[in-house]
Amino acid sequence: MRILLFILLVGWGLGGCSSTPRSTGKQITLGNFKTKILRGKTTQDEVMRLLGAPSITSQNAQTNPVWTYTRQPFDREHQRFAGGITLYGGDESFTSSSSSSYDIILTFDAQKKVQDYSVIASEF
Repeated sequence: MRILLFILLVGWGLGGCSSTPRSTGKQITLGNFKTKILRGKTTQDEVMRLLGAPSITSQNAQTNPVWTYTRQPFDREHQRFAGGITLYGGDESFTSSSSSSYDIILTFDAQKKVQDYSVIASEF
């Protein structure tokens, strides 16, 4: 009985250490954005399913809803070089990183359909 209890406790403890990547299912790339979001057709509910909750909600001068989405994917590259003389037993390597961000600004009409949108992208 003690062994069974021990195995259950160890299994429960180790299970808490494992993690699964979270996927929100809300991934959309700029490349397929124009095929998913159509002016005059795509509704607020469809946008919510595609992109999730907006980062910012506001209204324009005509009191139409404006939703803003901010995305900041981060890319990192690590490379290792073979050969050459490395002092003190280290190895030659470098890490470079780049980041890009984009904002999607959607304006909706009175029927809760996309009236207009703009995408602002930057890379640094």
